[in-house]
Amino acid sequence: MAFVNAGGIAQLSKAQFDSLMNGCIQNLDGALLQAQAIQAFFTAHPDADFTTTSGAGPINYASGDVTNMKSAFSDLDQLRTIYQGSATLGTAKDFRTFAKLIATLVH
Repeated sequence: MAFVNAGGIAQLSKAQFDSLMNGCIQNLDGALLQAQAIQAFFTAHPDADFTTTSGAGPINYASGDVTNMKSAFSDLDQLRTIYQGSATLGTAKDFRTFAKLIATLVH
């Protein structure tokens, strides 16, 4: 990301910056839609499906991890609804709280 470096704006063409902005928007849209799909998957399955070996293969998450995963994707789906304008947020919220726990789980 050349624009981050000292004197970056002078090193960046309009086409490069347009591409950078477009990529950011597409990545954000895609990530929030993926979070929605994962949240729907969590909603459709009881915790036991994630804590035991299922017919599709071994899952075997610890029950506390499942709780954190479901909380993370519930938060991310809430962020999606705010981003899309279909919901509002009454008070400040750090949407990263449970996502940080998941990041350390799935590294």
